[in-house]
Amino acid sequence: MIRIYAIFFAVLLTGAATNLQAQVDAGDSMALVDLYNSTAGSNWYQHTNWLTANPVKTWYGIRVVDKRVDSIGLNVNRLVGTLPVSIGNIKRLVVLDLGSNYLKGAIPSSIGNLQKLRRLSLKWNGFTSKLPSSIGNLIKIDTLDISHNQLTDSIPSPIGNLINITSLDLGDNFLSYNIPASIGNLIHLTYLSLEANDLTGGIGAITDSLVNLRELNLYHNKLSGSIPGSIGNITNLQTLHLEVNQLSGSIPSSIGNLLKLTYCSINENQLSGSIPSTIGNLVNLGELDLRNNQLTGSIPSSIGNLIHLTTLALASNDLAGNIPSSIGALKGLTFLNLEDNQLTGAIPNSIGNLALNYLFLNSNKLSGAIPPSIGDLPLYNVDLSFNQLTGTIPLSFSHLLYAIVILNNNELSGNFPKPPHKVSAKLYVYNNHYNFDSFEPVINLYSNALKYTPQKNIPIHQAGDIISVTAGGTLSNNTYKWYKNGTLIKTATGDSTLTVTHVGKYTATVTNSVVILLTLQSDTLTITSQTNTAGSPSIINQQPSTFLSPNPAKDFISITLDKAGTATLKIYTANGKMIKQSSVIGQSIVINIAGLAAGIYHVEINREGVITKQQFVKQ
Repeated sequence: MIRIYAIFFAVLLTGAATNLQAQVDAGDSMALVDLYNSTAGSNWYQHTNWLTANPVKTWYGIRVVDKRVDSIGLNVNRLVGTLPVSIGNIKRLVVLDLGSNYLKGAIPSSIGNLQKLRRLSLKWNGFTSKLPSSIGNLIKIDTLDISHNQLTDSIPSPIGNLINITSLDLGDNFLSYNIPASIGNLIHLTYLSLEANDLTGGIGAITDSLVNLRELNLYHNKLSGSIPGSIGNITNLQTLHLEVNQLSGSIPSSIGNLLKLTYCSINENQLSGSIPSTIGNLVNLGELDLRNNQLTGSIPSSIGNLIHLTTLALASNDLAGNIPSSIGALKGLTFLNLEDNQLTGAIPNSIGNLALNYLFLNSNKLSGAIPPSIGDLPLYNVDLSFNQLTGTIPLSFSHLLYAIVILNNNELSGNFPKPPHKVSAKLYVYNNHYNFDSFEPVINLYSNALKYTPQKNIPIHQAGDIISVTAGGTLSNNTYKWYKNGTLIKTATGDSTLTVTHVGKYTATVTNSVVILLTLQSDTLTITSQTNTAGSPSIINQQPSTFLSPNPAKDFISITLDKAGTATLKIYTANGKMIKQSSVIGQSIVINIAGLAAGIYHVEINREGVITKQQFVKQ
């Protein structure tokens, strides 16, 4: 029975093939049969009329012109298997689209026989091996897309023969080695994508010759060397993707010639030097991303010329100086990320002119007050943490009822803004100088939205043999615990004082019955065995009688006493190891710290038994 069925099918197929020959070229028809059989045609999503006696032009995805197959469009059709060598026999083929299927194996070199081909798409398959050099025979092709496969080895040099091509996409493969210089022959190219491969070397051939290019995608490779100044010749360029490579050197000033550029991303490279002021010429730019490089210098004020900018990302560089006030001209800006730099000075008030939804200025050296205008922005997320901001949080911040607001690790203090009703925002204000005065009136309004613990240490005050701390809040709500040399010696509610009767190291902690999650920790006060002229014990960590500058410091620090005298000076590491000792005779001394490693250090001045400590940062 099986043998009879096989004979019947063979006769049927022979008859169908004879009929096909009458409808279309025999070589074309047999190549289609091969394609069907090698890609599990019976399991395609659509295979209407295939391998039937119906005219080939009625087969799903096939177009016939003058008895020759002109177009094959079987994209997204569940083709599984390999592309047969006989595909190269359909020599009048103009369009071959087999994208988004499950084809595997090598692309047959016979593909180079399709010299009338104008469009070839094999994207989103599983092709392996190298791209055949015969691809260079397709001299009439204008669109070639073999992206998202597993092609290996180098881009063949004959690709430079495709002189009529306008769109070339080989992205997301495993291509390696240098981009061939012959790619510079593709003078009509307007779209080039080689992203997400392992390509190495420079990009000179592209920037030197492809003057008509409008979109260049080279991201996620291993490209090295500098961005050549000839990039300014690609004056039609609208989109530039060079991110996640190993490019070094400076950004050429000629980038300012790309007046049509709307998108520029060169993040996650090794670029150095300053941002050229010519960047301000790119008045059509909508997104600029230079994050994660080694850029130095200041942010050029010309950045304010980019009036169409919606995204500006300069994070994780070594940019210094002030944020230019001209940034306030970018009224359409919704995303600003300048985090992890060395920016100093105040946050400009003009930042309130923007339309920001996301603002990241954290991990810089910004100082001064927070501009109240920030609180009026339509923010979803604002991060100003790890700076040196002072003053109070503006009342306008109570408007940010649904935003994530991160202000921790600054020098903020004073009253906390009172919102009109309970908020669901997330506010992070820990490691500032807030006390119970700040939180008692508003703690119930912020519910679980407020992250406020811990806070920085509060000072210990002394008057004669009485020491005390100021923790704010209602005194009767506060419980004070005093420790000497780490041992608890007094617990009191409503009493912030302690009478000192013995030498030792004293500290205090304070809790509050309303602000229940916060415990304020005091500085350490050391009482020595010596007495001062008033008969009170000598102390450490009282208000300093010395002035240390600059801070942070690089090569030298200058220490000035409040009056002339003799003192002993010692410098300790953050771990308590003494590394320098000197004598101060007179009123000031200059210490060379050029040989110290970057970090935090402590200076101890001992003058007639009265010890003062100060901290400085070595850059």
